[in-house]
Amino acid sequence: NNLKQEVCKEGSINTKYNAPTLSNITATSTANSIKLTYTVSGYAKDYLCKWGTSANNITNIAGMNLSECNITGLTPGVTYYYKICISNNGGENCKTGNTATKLNPPSLSNITATSTHNSIDLSYTMSGTISSRTCKYGTTNGNYSYTVSNPTNSKCSITGLAENTTYYYQVCASNSGGQNCKTGSIKTSIRLSSLVEIGDYISMTPTSTSYTISKDITGYDYIQTINPSELNLWRVIKKNDDGTVDIVSEKISNEKIYFSGSKGYMNLVGGLNQIAASYTNSKYVSKTRHMGYSNQTEFCISFDSCQSDTGEENDKTLVLQATKKLEIRQIYWLSSRSYSSSTLFGTTWFGKRIYEKNLYVPDTNLCKKEGSVIVENSQGASIRPILTLKSTIKIKSGDGKTSATAYRFN
Repeated sequence: NNLKQEVCKEGSINTKYNAPTLSNITATSTANSIKLTYTVSGYAKDYLCKWGTSANNITNIAGMNLSECNITGLTPGVTYYYKICISNNGGENCKTGNTATKLNPPSLSNITATSTHNSIDLSYTMSGTISSRTCKYGTTNGNYSYTVSNPTNSKCSITGLAENTTYYYQVCASNSGGQNCKTGSIKTSIRLSSLVEIGDYISMTPTSTSYTISKDITGYDYIQTINPSELNLWRVIKKNDDGTVDIVSEKISNEKIYFSGSKGYMNLVGGLNQIAASYTNSKYVSKTRHMGYSNQTEFCISFDSCQSDTGEENDKTLVLQATKKLEIRQIYWLSSRSYSSSTLFGTTWFGKRIYEKNLYVPDTNLCKKEGSVIVENSQGASIRPILTLKSTIKIKSGDGKTSATAYRFN
């Protein structure tokens, strides 16, 4: 009766792990991917790496393990948001953050270089995201010691250079993803004024074969037409500091142009400059004027505004220096007005200035005023324009020393 009984029951219980910890997250990126590395402490049964393009839309799942997560197929230069979670039966630990993919370096292509005697123009194509651009040059290969201010995404203009000199250039485009550079070299040309001498002959034909002068300009009763292309032989009379060259026609026009009366007098300078402009050739010529023009009023509104408006003698000196003569055939105009008066006779003369051979002839009157009476007259003479040639012209042939060996241009 003293026996004891013992009753036993068996069972089991699961202990919980401490939730794993997640630390030391580091993000590194390329243009198309992000790599996340981290440290996991404790037991992690499950893990998940998600990403998206906003903090409120992290839904894409990326491949990961207990030390890294790789997000691929991304767009360059975009900020991406991520969320990494690890868990066990003791809980979950998550970390969030964001990082941007790198930009692809800008592309730089199609670079071309053109030069004048004192400048270089670079053209190119830059594409992609561009945070900065540089354009440098120098006279030694690899030593780009001068920097151009404010180049654009398509052009860099380098100015103030020496003629007939080789320059080396470097153009770069960059962003946070890297830099792309192109280099090259080009030689500046020799400006036209360095190639010719005063008095040299130049063969150049104006483009126009017919030009009609308005009666409203000349005051003459008839329509008048000239053929500018007939004047195709020229002489150098001045070499300008900017490399351009002034030339005058070797001969005068076959046709005479008549101006008449008070209208012709007041429109004389402007009309002659309009006529001179018809002798241009845009491939070679930068500007035109009639001989003797020196910033006079071109079109006057009254006699009074024209009375002291005469041209200067500078062109006569230049032509004589270059050609040793003015003309051997007939008179031609100097593009200015002449004005004189006599208190004794009470007469005022309004005319035009002309030259005949080497003699200055001022008495060619278009009208005269005797008291209140105006007497009008018509006067005609030939044309002799002055052209300014571009500094960038290239000589094709000739030595310019005779009319037979006149310079010809490309």
